Amino acid sequence: MTPPRRIVFDTNVLVSALLCHGSTPDLALELALNQYELILSGEICMEIEDVLRRPKIAKLLSWDSRQEFMEKLRAAAVFISISSKIEVCRDSRDNILLELAVDSRASAVVTGDQDLLALDPFRMIRLLTPRQFLDVYGTPAAALKM
Repeated sequence: MTPPRRIVFDTNVLVSALLCHGSTPDLALELALNQYELILSGEICMEIEDVLRRPKIAKLLSWDSRQEFMEKLRAAAVFISISSKIEVCRDSRDNILLELAVDSRASAVVTGDQDLLALDPFRMIRLLTPRQFLDVYGTPAAALKM
């Protein structure tokens, strides 16, 4: 039996999913949560929480909805400790996603970051937009669940 495919999501996609129910990022996240293993690290969770505390986001979403979202992610995700050191991204803060993907043996990273998308594939890991993720990894059965 092959192990479930593991998927890493960039913070920008996760926040977009939270902000816009029914959007492509939201559908991609639901697919990942229902059909695959969502991979997170403590560092990525801290980044998500930092973004969710920004005044611009706080104006759009209640504290409770932001907390519920984080609880949902934590409960559903597989947490991995990052040990790799990768330095290939123009923005050094993006390297952590590649490190997490490599260390977790992820199948894909879902991102809206053009710098990361330009690296596709990276060490046999796909770097995909949310739409590409749905097109590549979505199944008719998964679409019915959403």
